[in-house]
Amino acid sequence: MLVVEPERKPYVKVIEHTLENLQSIVGGHIEVVYDVTNENVAYVVNEEGKINGSQFNRALYFDGTLVDYIFGTFFICGVGVDDFIDISDEDITSYSNLYQHKEYLFCSRGKIKHIICK
Repeated sequence: MLVVEPERKPYVKVIEHTLENLQSIVGGHIEVVYDVTNENVAYVVNEEGKINGSQFNRALYFDGTLVDYIFGTFFICGVGVDDFIDISDEDITSYSNLYQHKEYLFCSRGKIKHIICK
């Protein structure tokens, strides 16, 4: 899997795919967000990340459209028939490049501003 923590570059982590291990990575109950642009991968996030005080991590875009904001650590893994599987080397490279920069959210005059630091 490719782990993405707030304000850090993504890194590869190999773990046994048990519910407990997956929950320990995201720090709580998992929620799966399927990438509509790549049916081979899924984002696994903390389902309460937005409401439990988790730090903002990254903005989620599909086809250039802002879909959501992710709070807390998440990971990207492969999608199998009945379970998560290893992510391909090609997808590791692609998503590592996509999330290599720190991102921040600010609220100014009632408007959310998203900044990517390069």
